[in-house]
Amino acid sequence: MAIVVFGDIHTSANERGTASYDRLMELADHIRTMPPGLLGHICFEIGDGWQVIGIWESEAAEIAAHTAPATLHLWRKAGISPSTHVRWEVHNHYAQEVTADRDVSGAIVALSKEGGRTGTRQKLIEDYDHMLAVAQEMGIGDWPGGLLAHVCLLRPDGAAWRMQVVGVWASEAIEKAAHNGEDVIRLFRALGRPESARPAPACYPLHNLRLNAAPGNPK
Repeated sequence: MAIVVFGDIHTSANERGTASYDRLMELADHIRTMPPGLLGHICFEIGDGWQVIGIWESEAAEIAAHTAPATLHLWRKAGISPSTHVRWEVHNHYAQEVTADRDVSGAIVALSKEGGRTGTRQKLIEDYDHMLAVAQEMGIGDWPGGLLAHVCLLRPDGAAWRMQVVGVWASEAIEKAAHNGEDVIRLFRALGRPESARPAPACYPLHNLRLNAAPGNPK
């Protein structure tokens, strides 16, 4: 089962921004082709800090990579302390291929506000899959232009489950146009949902992006 790992960047007190992260990227030349099992790597600014999202083929692959002596050595050399990871299971994953040579300046990461929706696991999945199925029936089910990645995630949250959607867009203007466009308005009307339920994600500046292509599952 594919998973997504959220981790904060912890650097030394006398460094600001992503200096240590950027040094790590320079040291780890293999990141240009992605280590085994890593499907996507996203680094973005959030509040006063930085966050990394890793999309992995499996939890075993992620743990093996993050506990390898070579990885720990690189982190120490770059001045980065291992962070506490939050793991999510992947329900749906679409991505364009993005290599180290692609310019992603101006791109943004869009996250569901308030950490996403909560409910039973079955209900969250049914609602999400139904929305994609209705979009397909209406002829608007293709992934929109300017969307570099879409990942639908699930994890337990106390007695309930939480669903979070991560989107990576070529620009904030493209994201706003897509979520406020006529197709989305028609879709939510067909679903019987109020306009207030339309996506209005929180957007954050992208710093670094590597993605292997993934077709997603528009149902």
